[in-house]
Amino acid sequence: MVWRALESVGEYQRWWPWLRHFDARALAGGERWVARIRVPLPWALRFELDLRHVSAPEHVEASLSGDIEGTASITVAGDGAGSTIRLQSALAPRHRLLRAVNRWAPSVSRFVHDRVVDDAFRQFAERPAGGDGGAAR
Repeated sequence: MVWRALESVGEYQRWWPWLRHFDARALAGGERWVARIRVPLPWALRFELDLRHVSAPEHVEASLSGDIEGTASITVAGDGAGSTIRLQSALAPRHRLLRAVNRWAPSVSRFVHDRVVDDAFRQFAERPAGGDGGAAR
């Protein structure tokens, strides 16, 4: 059930209002997603996700480029009631203002990152039942 929701890429902007632009066809290896997100700073982050490896229904690996770069993976365990989604990432800012914030006020950079990720998980868990609802954390 959780994986089926993750595959519903057309619903992402409805679940995540901070996702200002999202261009994606499918959750599949070889796909490139283009995104722009609003963050709690005075600009939006723009980046691309190249889905390097997708092993349904449990694992996704991606490379990011744009205002942020690096790698990220998502692992789903126990797809059903009580599922766990684990996000691992190694990201670095490329946008010059974001690099400056990260250099001079790393706690602000960490706060922004953690807030965006926490909001994403909360909003995914609270998505409407029509979007394959049900808690996932």
